[in-house]
Amino acid sequence: MLLQSQNDVISLLPALPQKWNTGHANGLRARGNFEIKEMSWSDGSLEKVTILSGSGGICTVKYAGAVISFDTEAGKEYTLGGELQFIDDTQELQNLALNKEVTASGISKSNDAANAVDGDDSTKWAHLDGLGGEWIQVDLGQEYDIQRWVLKFAGVSEDIKYNARDFKLEASSDGDSWFDVDTVYGNTKTVCGSSTEKFTARYVKLNMLTATQNNDGGARVYEIELWGGDNKPPVPVTAYANTKACSYKFKHGGVQKDHDATDLGYIMNDCYVMYKNIDFETGAVGFKVNAASETNGGIIELRTDSPDGTLIGSCKISGTGGWSDFEEFTCETKQCIGVKNLYLVFTGDDGYLFNVKDFEFYGIKGDTDCDRTVDVFDYTIGRKALTKSTELKGLARSNADIDSNGEIGIADMVQLEKYLLGKTKKL
Repeated sequence: MLLQSQNDVISLLPALPQKWNTGHANGLRARGNFEIKEMSWSDGSLEKVTILSGSGGICTVKYAGAVISFDTEAGKEYTLGGELQFIDDTQELQNLALNKEVTASGISKSNDAANAVDGDDSTKWAHLDGLGGEWIQVDLGQEYDIQRWVLKFAGVSEDIKYNARDFKLEASSDGDSWFDVDTVYGNTKTVCGSSTEKFTARYVKLNMLTATQNNDGGARVYEIELWGGDNKPPVPVTAYANTKACSYKFKHGGVQKDHDATDLGYIMNDCYVMYKNIDFETGAVGFKVNAASETNGGIIELRTDSPDGTLIGSCKISGTGGWSDFEEFTCETKQCIGVKNLYLVFTGDDGYLFNVKDFEFYGIKGDTDCDRTVDVFDYTIGRKALTKSTELKGLARSNADIDSNGEIGIADMVQLEKYLLGKTKKL
């Protein structure tokens, strides 16, 4: 299958026959009055696609785990490269809801409302003990023009009987006066979305009219996406916090989400995944990853900006005894500065190599001002962080967490003080 068009999404090469491993096509029609003017691929991988918009409006394209949405003009052509990057200067729509403030009718256990906008399909908001009328609301922080919405329900990792059947989306500029955006009855889909006439709002609320297929079991929402243009570059993601492997933006080869989308599996030689806009700041010194292997493992090459780009590290993964027996592996890294696209390139022998759960980079312990030296200025900043008079983020926060317990505490500053006084030689 060369193309699939449903739910307002154009999926490219969703099931390419082996005998068509290399080729090209043109004149394919997709819903929304879009035409694939030209598409070429080689060794099973997309090289380039040109899309003609017949009527204008939002075009959403999916390929190899990557999804891109953009506004189009009637009669205009748009060309994308193999990783769905624009060849021209077309503006990509952004998921405006990502990591924004969220409130809800209630929560159950640790299924906080914020989980619905964290960009992670393995987490969810749930309100299971409500009496009906459950809702969840996103505050975008300011007014934006919104042109597409996407909702991901329970079927992402649970029984589809818990998918919302009936729901309504409302929007507001002030949180008081609301207008209807869309109402859906009889939904059975796990992922439900639609392009919509552009509207301007700061707040968007999802009202669960019938929270499951039989209104039994409470409300569950895994992700809310609100797509629009903000004329700003995407917010970078810190390299120094735990990154779930399944949060990749593009994949190549047979890599698949495994174990209910909690880790990456089916990894073979020359497969890779890409993570966009990773902020290395002044540079890491090391990388750590949780991986598991029932075989002899392999190597994770850390490359920037392309799968054959600058090599900043190589992490050897050995056998752990099973595909779910995760252990931490580490390696040193070369200094890499600023915001980069990160590629994890997997190499090894024939067959499956290993599974990957999560990873993160780390800097120089104690270097809270991120100048790659540890001195009394770092101690001063660390003490300020303890008293909440300053907030540390990204690399600075990672470096200040000397005992690696996920928090900046008195024990970290005691260790740093001992180091500066020469009472210990290592942090």
